[in-house]
Amino acid sequence: MDKKLLCDFESELKTKPQITKLDDSELDIIQKNINTEFKIDLNRTWCWESLGDDHQVMNYGEEDGLEKIKGLLKKNLDIKIVVTDEDVPPWFGFKGSLVELLDVIRELRYFEFFIIDETFTWIIFDTHHNSLVYAGLKS
Repeated sequence: MDKKLLCDFESELKTKPQITKLDDSELDIIQKNINTEFKIDLNRTWCWESLGDDHQVMNYGEEDGLEKIKGLLKKNLDIKIVVTDEDVPPWFGFKGSLVELLDVIRELRYFEFFIIDETFTWIIFDTHHNSLVYAGLKS
């Protein structure tokens, strides 16, 4: 876990009290559920590579990947974001509105992360390949 990135993230959140940090028990639940629901191997540096055959990839190249995420989801959605930053757990994460969390991410250095809904029906990874790798979204 990159402690500087965590500090930078928390610093950006000082003006957004409606975004809260995920505690260790919430992160444990997320890890267990993404392993169960999406067969994600948590021991892989790029765990998104272990998504099953039913995943999709959207290459965004030089375009704005965060805007692409907004295009895939409802903007008024509450989500959880987990910062993987090309590392195995332990990770850190936050929960709050999609738009506000993506606005915070925009202010930070690039890092890999995934977002997920409360019921673990879908997952979206933003990868170092400038692509979104996702599963469970209805077209």
